[in-house]
Amino acid sequence: REQANAYLEAVNRAKEQNPPPMLFILHKLRGISLHPVDPESVLAEANFVSYDSYIAGSARLTKAIQILDSIQAKNEKALMFIETIAMQHLMAEIIKKRYRLSKRPDIINGKTGDRIQRLVNDFQEESDF
Repeated sequence: REQANAYLEAVNRAKEQNPPPMLFILHKLRGISLHPVDPESVLAEANFVSYDSYIAGSARLTKAIQILDSIQAKNEKALMFIETIAMQHLMAEIIKKRYRLSKRPDIINGKTGDRIQRLVNDFQEESDF
């Protein structure tokens, strides 16, 4: 419901402008498809503790967590491809807490630099979820 309301609000705001800024609206809708609450605002909130309620606000995150739950139950490993850097960092925190990992999952993106091969090797050698 939260996601659907955010979509509707973004579309209604676009209709108020003439002409509507289509690229901005498309970018906004893509962000809402990840989650209607900007992950940067969640990361900045020092007292944020309810990742479960955050996950429930997004159909995509809810499904991703269901898939991760089944992978974890089989003690298998997974790679996630997440579009935004802020969501990468937030999901790493959510995964660490939800699955009681000793450390945050590694993140590979354009800022990783020359550590990529080491991170790939570490992932391949890791036997746990």
